[in-house]
Amino acid sequence: MVSKISIAVFICISCIICAQVNDEIFVGKGTIKAMATIAPSKIFSKQNSPFYLHGNLEYYVDEKVSVSGDGFYFLGDMSDNHIFQYHHQLFFGANYHFINHNNDLYIGLQPGVSITEIKSFSNKIAVNPLASINLGYNFYVNKFFYFFIQIKSMYGENIMLVPLNISDIRMSAGLGFHLQ
Repeated sequence: MVSKISIAVFICISCIICAQVNDEIFVGKGTIKAMATIAPSKIFSKQNSPFYLHGNLEYYVDEKVSVSGDGFYFLGDMSDNHIFQYHHQLFFGANYHFINHNNDLYIGLQPGVSITEIKSFSNKIAVNPLASINLGYNFYVNKFFYFFIQIKSMYGENIMLVPLNISDIRMSAGLGFHLQ
């Protein structure tokens, strides 16, 4: 019952916000976006739940394609089984956008690298190649701010020290800034 009420309230608020936004398009070629947020994740192979400070910088090369760089700074793990001393990542790639007025749905690919230290192997740093798929949605409120939600499926393996699958799925959401 509570979840149905929550969904109904969310839909009503979304409709009110959409009705008050004009039809001006705030994103296109030359747009620069930036954001920072906390991103929880789940590593299913080890039942870990690390979380990160996620930062993103993105540039639209035209109306449909953007290049973006993402950084994830390891903040800790919410599970009882902590395997990482730290586990930072950098990604760079491209996104393809489906823009309709202030709505921006996108999908993208980003190769990356992780810098990892596993607790059981102190002072041994591993640099691991990564690949990721992004799926996200941006809603542009005005010419400076937008709301976003992104799901990133990251694939990788700790190959330098101990064979360990570090693939995960993570989510980011919040308020970002953009300039045209």
